[in-house]
Amino acid sequence: MTAAAALALAPDPALPGRDTLLDAGAMAERLAPLLRAEGPLERCRRVLVRYDPGQRLAVLYGIRAGGAEHRVVASAYADEARVPPGFAHDRELGAVLWTFPDDPRLGGLTSIADWSQTAGALLGRGGVRAQLAGYVPEHRAVARCVDPGGATVAYAKVYRDGEGDRVARLQAALAGRLAGDPHLRIPRVLGFSRPRRLLVVEALDGQGLLAARGEALEDGLSRLGAGLARLHGLGPASGTAWSFGVRLRRRLEAMASAVGRMRPDARDAAGDLARALGALRPSAAEPLVLVHGDAALKNAVFDGRGVALVDLDDAKPGPAAADLGRVLSWIRAERVMGRLTDHDEQRLAGALLAGYGELREAPSPAALRWYTAATALQVRCRKAVTRLHPDYAGHLVALLRDAREALR
Repeated sequence: MTAAAALALAPDPALPGRDTLLDAGAMAERLAPLLRAEGPLERCRRVLVRYDPGQRLAVLYGIRAGGAEHRVVASAYADEARVPPGFAHDRELGAVLWTFPDDPRLGGLTSIADWSQTAGALLGRGGVRAQLAGYVPEHRAVARCVDPGGATVAYAKVYRDGEGDRVARLQAALAGRLAGDPHLRIPRVLGFSRPRRLLVVEALDGQGLLAARGEALEDGLSRLGAGLARLHGLGPASGTAWSFGVRLRRRLEAMASAVGRMRPDARDAAGDLARALGALRPSAAEPLVLVHGDAALKNAVFDGRGVALVDLDDAKPGPAAADLGRVLSWIRAERVMGRLTDHDEQRLAGALLAGYGELREAPSPAALRWYTAATALQVRCRKAVTRLHPDYAGHLVALLRDAREALR
């Protein structure tokens, strides 16, 4: 059975090679010639999927061959005008293929050696080696910068277009304003290369909150609540709740449509949730603050006292409930998928909101319910349908129904 069939995806005539592209076993031999490895192909696994039904599919594979690890991308486009020139082309699948770091949109990165050299120059130290820590094809890549002794001294992220310039300015300003703050840290900007589109930021001590369990998770969520309150209290943000709501509403409608096309078993649940969200929209008069935009546990580092928020790429003006709803939606999803009990959910949600309330009045319960449910449609469905995360895909209908219940 192919990966797509296992996830109950409907056919996508615009991308006829989709099911093969999602099958790491079927792709292994197609990708091996790109590597020119001195030795046999030992393993091929799917690392990441970015799927826009009817438009585009990009699959990142991790391949071990000849004793070395490689990252290889296969990307298919419904619109041939979007196909980047100069790359290997699998015409049967309608896909272009490349090995990292030869990414058509990340032109600032020419090689790992160049990455290491540029990061080292920005840090003012020699012997720095860049080790790939994360890669989203045609979007961004991040490396851990290690010194000759193997210690992590910084992180370096390569952006497409002008994203890095904006993030560098915002992050530097926020880190400066929060210097010494007991509730929230933002990693300091250590350097930025505009020609290389490379941002280097400090490495922080502490544990990623996503790895925390038990009392450590409860304590961490309390501190995350306080950290978000601190971020939201930095000053009024420009823009209007109306404009934020219009953009969000379009994204929710698009996601409900994608679920309906690709997961017929979840069509009714997605449509029901989308209609309920449309009927119960929060007031357009709600004030805007600076929101993180991706307030997920993976972006929070806890050192036992306060939190640091990393990955400021999506920071923008928005309602405070959007960040809190993001975290509350994750807690609910963990309970739906059987990793938390009802009591755990209440305890963790309570810790988050109590921590927030220490520094700032929390949004209204109605706004929190709405953004929690909206996150289920926007983020959880994205993980299920466009990222093909097996846990979310397997629980999609239950997650949608639970989000609808959250609005009652």
